Amino acid sequence: MDFPKPWGNYLLEKIVDTPAPETISFMPQTLAWKIIAGIFVLFICKKIYNAWKTYKINAYRREALAWLEQCSLENDEDVKQLPALLRKTALLAHTAYLQNISVLQNKENIQMTVQASKTAINALHGELWVTWLDKNCNKTNFTDKTQTYTCELLLCQLAYLPKISPQYVQVNNNDFSEDDLQIGVKRLKQQIAQWIKFHQLNFIASSEGKEKVDSEQNKAQQKLGVTHD
Repeated sequence: MDFPKPWGNYLLEKIVDTPAPETISFMPQTLAWKIIAGIFVLFICKKIYNAWKTYKINAYRREALAWLEQCSLENDEDVKQLPALLRKTALLAHTAYLQNISVLQNKENIQMTVQASKTAINALHGELWVTWLDKNCNKTNFTDKTQTYTCELLLCQLAYLPKISPQYVQVNNNDFSEDDLQIGVKRLKQQIAQWIKFHQLNFIASSEGKEKVDSEQNKAQQKLGVTHD
């Protein structure tokens, strides 16, 4: 079917379509806004970089927690490795601290202090060791002595026990309860998990800080009967 021309409403015949306006750009048009946009982009990039850096530095935490997650308290060999896991994590925490040092800080002095502390904790045992652990994490309580099998006791003895049994653990009383030992080991595992997650090492980048670390090391060596010629 052919429509006659013109076809449609004759009143609209001479109406001309209004052209659409040009697309409005969302890019900053003035210098000030361009500077602000540049600063904002740099801020976002810095946040992303810091997040990536933190994730990379905390790899040792994730690995330690992954091992702890698969650690079975029914497996004697797993339980015996708990003290070693905690000490290894403490040593790796020193390395992670050095990786996170700002370029604006006195890196040489801090490295000296951190290295002294790293050497010192190898000599820490017993009460000095658990005190150091609690000092560097406000979420743990390794020094609690309300239990028969304390964290301090288990950290000292677990690695050397032929079997995880009350008869092999040296305690100050004669209450050799299997249940108490299981409670103690479970609590130790929980405390280790808390320390791995929340520990924060703080060092004083000065000779005073180094002397403090050296003093702790000397105390630990004296308690162990280590003497220097």
